[in-house]
Amino acid sequence: MKIGILGATGFIGSHLLKYLASQGVDCVAFSRKSINDDVEHVSWINIDQSSNQDDFGWLDQGIDVLIDCAGAAEVRCSEKSLISLIERDIAFKSKILKNCELFGVGHYIYFSSIKVYGESSSESYFDESSPLNPTSAYGRMKLEIEREIFSKAKFSKTIASILRIPLVYDKDKSKSFLTLLNFLRKGVWLPFSGVKNSRSVLAVSNLCTFIEKLINHSPTQSAVWCVTDQLPVSTRGLIELLANYHGLKAKFFYMPNFIMWTLLNIIGRKVFYDKLYNNLLVNDFKSATKLDWKPTTNIEIELIRADD
Repeated sequence: MKIGILGATGFIGSHLLKYLASQGVDCVAFSRKSINDDVEHVSWINIDQSSNQDDFGWLDQGIDVLIDCAGAAEVRCSEKSLISLIERDIAFKSKILKNCELFGVGHYIYFSSIKVYGESSSESYFDESSPLNPTSAYGRMKLEIEREIFSKAKFSKTIASILRIPLVYDKDKSKSFLTLLNFLRKGVWLPFSGVKNSRSVLAVSNLCTFIEKLINHSPTQSAVWCVTDQLPVSTRGLIELLANYHGLKAKFFYMPNFIMWTLLNIIGRKVFYDKLYNNLLVNDFKSATKLDWKPTTNIEIELIRADD
């Protein structure tokens, strides 16, 4: 089996490429950047990822599965810019799926986001059957791309698998973790003393093992998959784990939630309140049972210091 990875130099793509190659899987890594790494089981191809391109001959590599990790991890823009961004990405993904069929790629895997359901899940869990209600620009963009992929997959021989995932982390390289770590190193007091939320996260290593299971499963119809670690974490809990892992002290003070909600609404940053104060929980029962997959790590294991 040969696997193609689009966005192979990105955060998820680079981890996935390294993992699959280490398992002896032949990989074709597609990237805008020119890479000359001589790694066993990996060949690099420099490509154009613009939406107006018509030459997709780079897909003609004997690939069985194309994993699409390309795209922004976050979107903040005006409504006009968002519409333009969605149209551009839809055009590109539509062409990719069309050419996957043309060049005999049997399985296309797209990384979407749990945010197609919204920014918070109250006390319940999101799963594959939950109502779709994106409230952020990023969630809206991902949902529109999903719809385009599924509409094209209905008439294609290429099977489409869409992954709806929460925050994906690596203990040393995650952007969100590095931002929090910067505050901790500066000794900033953080207003999370009374925060008791619960949010699903996904270790990039768990994501890699899930992808391996999905590839070997060889699905016969297009479907959505929710993937998560088994252990959710609170905002305060995450900060305390990071602080302990790096030998730092977390400093918290109490601020009533409604005051923070009001302040963030005034400055147009309500999405940050959702991320920091609300629940966002994912149910991966389908992934665990249908693929016989189980996460092998969680955030507490990942952030245990060697000297603890």
